Order: sequence, then C-alpha cells, then structure tokens
Amino acid sequence: MERSAASLEATEASLKQAGATLLEARQSAARAEQLSGSKLISDQELDASRATLARAEASVASANAQVTVSRALLNADRTNLEKAVIRSPIDGVVLARKVEPGQTVAASFQTPVLFK
Repeated sequence: MERSAASLEATEASLKQAGATLLEARQSAARAEQLSGSKLISDQELDASRATLARAEASVASANAQVTVSRALLNADRTNLEKAVIRSPIDGVVLARKVEPGQTVAASFQTPVLFK
C-alpha cells in the first residue's frame, strides 16, 4: 500500500510539473501571437509555439489520467488490506526454529521440520 501511496504522490507531482509547463506554453503562445500580428516572428515560429501549447495541454490531460489510475490503485490496495485476515494454520507455541529467515529449504522425499 505504501508503494501505491508513493506512486500517487509522484503522479500528483508530475501533474503539477505539467501544469507549470502548460502555463509557460500559454504565455509563450500568447507572446508569439502578439509578435506575429506585428510580423516580428515567422509563421514557422508561431506554429511551433502553438504546437508546444497543444503538447503541454496533452501532457496535463495525461498526468490527470495517471493521477486517476494511481488513486484507483491505492483505493484497491486499501480495500484489499481491509479484507485481509492472517490466520495461523496450527495452534501452539514455537519451541525451536530449525531454519533461519532467508535460508533455502529443499525437500527431496521428506518434508523438512521448520519449527518444533
């Protein structure tokens, strides 16, 4: 669940970054429109500015979609955690542990004793 929460934070940060890029692209496009009216920039530069604005708008839309996906994943993880139940398959007290955490256990013909 922590991974989903971190992913949501990262996508929200990406959305903020895309929003800042969009703001910059809008200002640049408005400036280009003014300069184009005075014939101070070429049509190619104006087209490039408009294309940059369109890409920035698409980037914001994509970031919004990623935030929605991340929120959905986080909600699914929270729901799974709420429904999870950990149960012990046996009752009793562990007297001895025959294996260490991370140790490889190989069972050839006989099941090894893990706990006593």
